[in-house]
Amino acid sequence: MVNNGISSSLINLTKNIDYAKYDVSILTYDGNQDEKVNNINRLDSRARIMYRMGTPAYTMIEQVRDLIITRFGVNKLTKFIYPKHAYQRESRRLLAGYQFDTAIDFSGYSFNGAKLIAEAEATNKVIFQHNDLWSDAHKVIDSRKPNYMPLMALFTIYFKFDKVVSVSKSLLEINNNKLQSYVKDEQLY
Repeated sequence: MVNNGISSSLINLTKNIDYAKYDVSILTYDGNQDEKVNNINRLDSRARIMYRMGTPAYTMIEQVRDLIITRFGVNKLTKFIYPKHAYQRESRRLLAGYQFDTAIDFSGYSFNGAKLIAEAEATNKVIFQHNDLWSDAHKVIDSRKPNYMPLMALFTIYFKFDKVVSVSKSLLEINNNKLQSYVKDEQLY
């Protein structure tokens, strides 16, 4: 909920939802910064806010597995240690055991958020793409690539989502072209 286009988009979306038809819950990090608090306060009051706080309830082995998956993603070598039950348990803890028709990772940038949505109790799972994520992963800032590992890990769990939604047709083409080894055509919207 920092000041950026994704937060603005979410705020506007919450003001244009038919709340007679949809029950909306938003999972966000605790708002301990003024800009986050201000943005959370700008969300439509009919949306239920749930805060991600506390320490994940992982065993020591699950913590190590999570670190490996976060660093290297899910691949041929790591798929056997993917801590699915830990992520499911953490998702239940944060979402109070709610079952959802659709769980959406609206940010589309955070592996740590996406893994919880991917393992949430939901019939449908959706993740958004707001930018050219391949380029963002490879962007050099101060001689380093700060987004590389989290985004590369994120790409490796796209298979857990029913839909990968780009915010525009041109962005769909860009991400489809650059991320085709991570998504199937039927997932793309």
